[in-house]
Amino acid sequence: MDNELERLKIELENTKKELEYAKNKDVKLKVSEKGAVQINNIRRFPITLYKKEIEIIFNMKSEIQTFIDENIKILK
Repeated sequence: MDNELERLKIELENTKKELEYAKNKDVKLKVSEKGAVQINNIRRFPITLYKKEIEIIFNMKSEIQTFIDENIKILK
């Protein structure tokens, strides 16, 4: 039980740090050196996806939203 509580405290602290980092910076898009879409300032490191990958994700929007709704209690 104590291990779980400690793990949750660390996780909460990490989440707070990520949110604080994102709050202090504007999310920006740019083209990466390899020609991918790079999303900056959401996390510590950029999220980089190619155009086709983003199109796949966009086409799955309703499926992703349903998944999130169904798993809201276990998602972080």
